[in-house]
Amino acid sequence: DGKKVEKTISGPCSYILGPQEHVKCLYLSAGKPKRPYQICASIIKKGPDFVSDKFEIRTKDNAHLELLLTYKWEFLVEKSDAYKMFSVDFIGYSCSTMCSKIREGAA
Repeated sequence: DGKKVEKTISGPCSYILGPQEHVKCLYLSAGKPKRPYQICASIIKKGPDFVSDKFEIRTKDNAHLELLLTYKWEFLVEKSDAYKMFSVDFIGYSCSTMCSKIREGAA
């Protein structure tokens, strides 16, 4: 029928792919500091889990700091909104957001 319909399956469960179906791959950031397109993931766990990142900041008094930040995250999504987990590199986005907020506070 030509329509491309994406399914998000919450598990644990078994699912047999049809002849025209395939598994979607989400490319995620990884490493310290984070670099994009390092992980190809087809399974996303809702958490809780930890993410860590390493970045440099400069303070108001011109001190140069290298920080290693680790924080805990968890997806709180309804079953109808589960597809949103596969729409963006959530690791890269969350790490760059936290880095920006810390740099803003230090400047």
